[in-house]
Amino acid sequence: MAEALSTSPLPADISEAIRTVKAQLRSQIGDVAAVFAEVETAMREEATVVAADRAAGRPVWPIVNFPDIAAGTVPAATMDGIRRRGCAIVQSTFSRTAFLADWPRGDLLFTRSTGPSLRSRRARTTTWSRSGGS
Repeated sequence: MAEALSTSPLPADISEAIRTVKAQLRSQIGDVAAVFAEVETAMREEATVVAADRAAGRPVWPIVNFPDIAAGTVPAATMDGIRRRGCAIVQSTFSRTAFLADWPRGDLLFTRSTGPSLRSRRARTTTWSRSGGS
C-alpha cells in the first residue's frame, strides 16, 4: 500500500530556511572537501571497472530477464549489480512476434535505423554507447 503524501507549509523566510538547512547539513557531513574526494575516488574506480568490462566484451549493465522479476527469482549477484550500477537491462518483456505486431511501422523503421540490433548484445552496447556520447 502506498504511503500518503505529506506536505508542510513553506517557511515565511525561505532564504533563511535554506541557510539553516545548509548549516545543518554541513555540520552533519563534516569535511565537505574530504567527502567529495572520497566520492570522486569511488566514481573513478567504478568507471575503471566499467571500462574494463566493456573492453572485455562483458555487459556494463546488469541484464535480467522479466520472467525472473515476475517470479521473484532474480539472482542475488544480479541484484547486487543493479544496486551497484543503478540500472539494468530488462530482457524478455515481450516476444519478438508481439513487438513486430504491435509497434507502428514507422516506429519499427526508426528503431531499426537508429537503435540497437535485436540480434546482438554487443551491437546493442556499442550502439547505445555511441549514441549516448561516450
